[in-house]
Amino acid sequence: MDQEAVHRRIDRLRERYRRYAEVEHGTIINPITGEEVDIMQQCVNLQLETGQNHHEVGDTDAYREVISDFAEELWQGMPAWTALDGDDIQQGMIHRVNREDEHGLVTYDFQYSKTVTEGGKSVSKAFIVKDRPRREIKTRQLLVKGDPAGGKTTFAKQLLTWIMRSPDTKWLVPVMVRTIDLVRSHQDFAEETDMVSQYLTMVYEDSEHWELIGLARENGRLLVILDGFDEAGFLERELAQEISMKLNNEVFLIVTSREMSGYLTGPDFARFRSVRVKELNETQRRQVIQRRLGDPQVVEAFCNQLTLNPALCTMTRNPLLLNVTLSVYETAGQLGAGSLNRGKVYGLALDGMLKNLEHAKAVSSTSRVVTASTLREVLKSIAFLAHSDRNGRGVRDFRRELVHRAIDCCQLGASFDLSHWNEIEDLIKKGRLPLLTWFSESGNDTFRFAHLTFQEFLCAEHCLQMCQEREDFVFTLRDLICPDQPQQIIERGWWQQSIQMFCDLAVASNARENGQCWGSVLGECLLQLGRFNRQTHTENGHVSSYVETPASPASDSDSLRHFVPLRRAQRRRVVEPKTVDFLHLVNDTNILTVLSMLRDSDTVEHLKLGGGLSSSGIATIRTLQVSKLKGLYVNQNYIGPDGCVAIADFMRKTNTPLEVLELVNNVICQGAAKENMLPVSRRNPPSGYYDSYHQELSGLKELLEVIRDHPTMRILDVRGNFLPLQAGTLLAEVVCGQNRLESVCGVDVPALKSQSLTVFKLHNDAYFFNAEYHARQDAPFLSTGGAYFLVQLLLRFPSPRLTTLQLSNQALASDMAGVVQLYDELGQALESSRLHFLDLSGFWDSGAAAGAALGTHLAKIDTLQTIKVGTGMLDLQMIRSKGQSGGPEELKLGTSRMRDCGAGIISQCLPPNVTKINLAGAGVGANGYKILSQCPSLQQIDGVDLSAFKESTTELDFSQHPAVASGSVAAIIARTVLTPRLQRLNLSGCNLTSKSHVHPLTPVAGGSGGIGCNGGCDCRTFEGTNAYKHCADCDLDFCSTCCMSECPMISLAESLQRLPHLVSLKLSDVSFQGGKMGPVRSHLDIEGYRVLGQALREHPNIIDLDLGKNYFHGQGFPYLLQGVVEMKALQTITLGSTPLCFRELLSSEVLEVSDTWLPVEVLLLCMAIRKNHQLRQLHLPKAHSDLKIDVVRSLVDSLRELQLHCEPLELLAISNLQLHLKSLADGSIDSLDLSCSQRINRSALAPLMVFILEHSSGLTSVDFRQNDFGLEVEHLVDAVLSLEKRGLRFYNGIPLQGTAEVFSMEGRQVMPHGTCVFASSFLPRQTGLRHLDLQRCGLDARALSAVLMTVLQIQSVTFLDISGQPLKKAGMEHLASFLRQDKKLQTLRAQNIQTPSYYTAEMLDFTKAMEVNSTLATLDLRGNSLHSGIVSRLQRTMEEKRSVVPLPFDAKICFLLCNRRLPYHLQLPEVAQVYEVSRLFTGGAYSPLFMIFQFCGQPRTLLLDEVQDEPMEPADTAWRPWNRLHIDHQNMGPTVAFTVGQVRRGRLIPDSDDEFEAEDFHNQRYWTINSSEEEEMVDD
Repeated sequence: MDQEAVHRRIDRLRERYRRYAEVEHGTIINPITGEEVDIMQQCVNLQLETGQNHHEVGDTDAYREVISDFAEELWQGMPAWTALDGDDIQQGMIHRVNREDEHGLVTYDFQYSKTVTEGGKSVSKAFIVKDRPRREIKTRQLLVKGDPAGGKTTFAKQLLTWIMRSPDTKWLVPVMVRTIDLVRSHQDFAEETDMVSQYLTMVYEDSEHWELIGLARENGRLLVILDGFDEAGFLERELAQEISMKLNNEVFLIVTSREMSGYLTGPDFARFRSVRVKELNETQRRQVIQRRLGDPQVVEAFCNQLTLNPALCTMTRNPLLLNVTLSVYETAGQLGAGSLNRGKVYGLALDGMLKNLEHAKAVSSTSRVVTASTLREVLKSIAFLAHSDRNGRGVRDFRRELVHRAIDCCQLGASFDLSHWNEIEDLIKKGRLPLLTWFSESGNDTFRFAHLTFQEFLCAEHCLQMCQEREDFVFTLRDLICPDQPQQIIERGWWQQSIQMFCDLAVASNARENGQCWGSVLGECLLQLGRFNRQTHTENGHVSSYVETPASPASDSDSLRHFVPLRRAQRRRVVEPKTVDFLHLVNDTNILTVLSMLRDSDTVEHLKLGGGLSSSGIATIRTLQVSKLKGLYVNQNYIGPDGCVAIADFMRKTNTPLEVLELVNNVICQGAAKENMLPVSRRNPPSGYYDSYHQELSGLKELLEVIRDHPTMRILDVRGNFLPLQAGTLLAEVVCGQNRLESVCGVDVPALKSQSLTVFKLHNDAYFFNAEYHARQDAPFLSTGGAYFLVQLLLRFPSPRLTTLQLSNQALASDMAGVVQLYDELGQALESSRLHFLDLSGFWDSGAAAGAALGTHLAKIDTLQTIKVGTGMLDLQMIRSKGQSGGPEELKLGTSRMRDCGAGIISQCLPPNVTKINLAGAGVGANGYKILSQCPSLQQIDGVDLSAFKESTTELDFSQHPAVASGSVAAIIARTVLTPRLQRLNLSGCNLTSKSHVHPLTPVAGGSGGIGCNGGCDCRTFEGTNAYKHCADCDLDFCSTCCMSECPMISLAESLQRLPHLVSLKLSDVSFQGGKMGPVRSHLDIEGYRVLGQALREHPNIIDLDLGKNYFHGQGFPYLLQGVVEMKALQTITLGSTPLCFRELLSSEVLEVSDTWLPVEVLLLCMAIRKNHQLRQLHLPKAHSDLKIDVVRSLVDSLRELQLHCEPLELLAISNLQLHLKSLADGSIDSLDLSCSQRINRSALAPLMVFILEHSSGLTSVDFRQNDFGLEVEHLVDAVLSLEKRGLRFYNGIPLQGTAEVFSMEGRQVMPHGTCVFASSFLPRQTGLRHLDLQRCGLDARALSAVLMTVLQIQSVTFLDISGQPLKKAGMEHLASFLRQDKKLQTLRAQNIQTPSYYTAEMLDFTKAMEVNSTLATLDLRGNSLHSGIVSRLQRTMEEKRSVVPLPFDAKICFLLCNRRLPYHLQLPEVAQVYEVSRLFTGGAYSPLFMIFQFCGQPRTLLLDEVQDEPMEPADTAWRPWNRLHIDHQNMGPTVAFTVGQVRRGRLIPDSDDEFEAEDFHNQRYWTINSSEEEEMVDD
């Protein structure tokens, strides 16, 4: 069975499976009412977060987006995987989509990278695998994450149902597998294959759907939805490995899970993209409430309940739980204010379900009544035993054995025994108790709670009850939940919801132990706080251990109630631990668990929460009522301004004696994203990101207002938040107004206020933030705002004894708008001190302006000896000593690596006798050099003689000692402001690397030592965290110093406006493209070239220009030359080794280019001649390889402009061609012959040929045979056709007018452009053309397409020969499209056209077209290497399925006319008139004429090189004696013979007793003649 038939079979089976899937997954049971409702009508306000897009699940775009990687047709560039050698799976991408029409197959070219060894070096190379079918291409899988009861399963069922209902997704065959079902069936699985496959076999092998699942999997159409991966338990690792190793490569996969499994972020899920089923936002939640409650007053009352209870508010963001809460609220008579919480919601929901069941049983006369409270006791016991099974790891499914144990533990006696359970079990099986579900497993009844949340709630109820009965039960819970350490509560995850519900129930029922809420008691026990700590204690000077001694239970049935008693004598009054440390584990999904345990704890004093909290997560802190909390540490999170407001509310509304608040490394000042923010990526994370978000200080302001009035606050730390300058002002105001604060942002406030401070140090490592390839946390850093806060305190409380100030790697320049003010005021604060050592080091450059502002004040501090800035050090004592020597001194700072900030400081601290300074290697940028060049005493920088820059200077030459750093070049350019009379400027050899990058640059804060700067600075390797810019397209990086430096090309352009007397400018080897410092990386830049070119165009006096030894191949250099050719005074220009006389280019009548000219010089010439109105002859290089199409286009532009002002050139010599443009234009020449004896590539000359044809008159013949114009054929053809309207008669030897029945171009190399002209001029005029021979005429696929389109229009060609030319895949594609539509061609000869030898989509489409075509009788494909599968399809089509084609239409008309001319007794009866085609089969089916026309035809012939499996019959064997009818009459002309027979399964059969198939009837046209001899056309 071929693939097409297989997929048709899958489609038919899928339709049957659709009905099964609708029943299985199309509905859902309301857990409270038991009502069955449509799954697609539930939770319509769920949001699905997929990357940047947010959709409602009810929106079909959400479903389409999540299954986009599973589409039947993929798109170019998407990530993909495929098997290369054996089982080796290679990651790569879709390089090309080989798409066919709507009936064809699509294949894909797969690109991947691989490291290979070349010349002893490892290099990465890209490889492409051609024509992979869809089933061999594997794409990304999908991971759906969500909170408990968050709608993951609902969404999975909705998605499956939508796929089965939607007509656009018939490609996929979805099947749902519950992970818990794999767990319970695990013991029945073998080890040979994966668990999912074995489970599908167990479930479907005996059903009618098994064939569908097998075929779908084999053909890459099976979608497995694996629901509840978090319930895998002990199978988690094995299942993750099977997903990674097997399922990823065999099926489409969607996995749903809570975020409690560590495997979700591991390598097993590396091929998954993640989406999240999101909670409702405030607007959506209110819409649901209004729709449900209706009455505005009731709606407002319910919303007030949510406001009063943040935990309940958080819960109702879940759509399912919101519906449950609303049901409870309605049925409970609208509970009073503040009385509704999560525990009460679940409790009342269960009460409603169980009371309904009790009432139903009471009504039944055959059932014994079981009270709701009794049944609830049993269910609680069942839930606890299930949840605590396997040493606390729990189970979802349980059997009667567990139920029996639960009944025994309850000790309810006659109130509830096994007989009662049997009745309950019967109700469960009938679906009347929606709380529980039932299924049979290996013949055993198995049960589970309908939703895990109900199991968790009932377990919590049981645990609270047991704790109240026996206080030592909390130790049993601790052994089940976190036997080793408190962190297991979060790491294991299984008990989190039960813990939350336990605490809610304790609050709702006011359950207390010694005045303390049981929720807090449980929390302190689990967290090992205070008296529950397991560590060794001390009492009365003696060391003893805290021991929990077990006591033997009285009996097995009593085992659940009699747990380990706590011996009060063993409790000792000791120093108790009071810290909860979850510094790296807490996120928005588990924060409620921690806070629930601590809601009113009187033990905890320090709370550390970190790892992934956002503002919405920290908002739940409002629920805390802890009375002794002294320290809150929420470092390394994503808390923004809203989170600050939540913390402020917590501090304002509680009486907590909070002393310490740490918010280090969050985003408390990060507002909305900027409009031009680039997409989120590794370098562009969603938080802590530099310069991509607006500043927002509202949250910080509110928090600081609370802190100002707080009675106990001592320590505040908000470092690491990219604080702007204004934030520093706010902090300083709080500190000055709050005397209790002892430490703020690492600053010892009392010591600073005492004005006795001598040493202040804050230090970080060089890579302190977002350090790539460094496995470390971000360090706390002051940033601009934090440093400004320190400066404000130093100004208000001067420290005259201060000798050391260290602020190393503190991101002082994070707020570039305020960094100058920061450094200026820092200098003011330090002026009155005895400072010896100042450390402002960091690779993050603060800029020259900031350094100069600081240096102005540092120069006044006589005691200052050392300044650390940049990544080096300035020995200020040494510098001052040089000033005491008296004579001229040179200062060498190449090793200081001080960057621009250091240069600014030095500019203010230089002694007047230092006349020379060497900065090579110091990492100084343009601004640093500029500010140093302004020092009046400096005469030389890096060998550049600054003394030469004076008003009388007329010449500056830096070619002997070129400036290597782009910054020093900027200083030179800037200093030209002092030389207004400058006439000659030589910058050859200097570094003018462009910074005007063509792509958007991403601002990044971070970096690593593996990054090198591409901005032209001489400190390339990154040596620490800094604010740099990155181009993902070119892999370019610009350090913080280069980001502050302008483009030197643009600076030079601006300086030219200040130098009106300049006559000579030499810019040889100046590395516009980069390369002086590092690799060539800026060759794509345009703006710098354009601006410099515009400045040269406008300069009035430059007569000599040198641009030699530069990079001429980039896309920007032509923009520079465009400005050069428009220069007003230019006389000589140098682009190569020899200067060119530019004036000659503008005035000579004859210009001749020698073979030594560079292509860029030829380009300049072609641009310049537009201004030479005297030019008569132009001789360009003879070597065609020197010419590029861009050069010829420039030449054509110049020729067009010349013709506007003067006569055309008399002679243009180019590439061995002599073109007389003037004679062509005035009509003196009527023939243009550029034909060659051998094919030659002249694609670069195509624009010139088009120009010549457009501006010629009188041409009657043009011959471009053997000229290959490549991709420019279309423009050339348009020009020829335009010329044809003006009298052209022959092109490439082909007549453009006339008619013919037979036309041959055999062996005449008219080329594709000639064929296209033929197809557009001569061919459309032919109405009687029958025979068209195009073999060996230089045809290509594009030209073939033009010919075939015209043949379709004229509908007369019966013979076509296209042999002997490389048409390849594209040609077969055009042939397939043609054969589908053509109804005339009978013979197609396509020998030796280089068809693909492998099974491609084009060849497959060609075979399908042959199945549709009903006129082609002879197909000749000899000389081509065909795949055996293609051969078999063609043979089956032409020898079996359609071995004959109907006789031509005109032959049938001839037969009818002859029949009418016969004597009446010899005429065949005609078909009676029918008024619709469908009645032909009933009204005229047995007419002899109809039968003859139905089956008359001629045999088909297939000619191939390969040996046929079944030799074709000779042509005459189809003419059987019993099927032959001869009609011969003296008045009828020639004999007409028809083959008559019945078509059954594609073969001719002589008998005609059975019904015939009307295969050949479709798409044909027949004439029927009625009794009145009127003719009517019938067309199906």
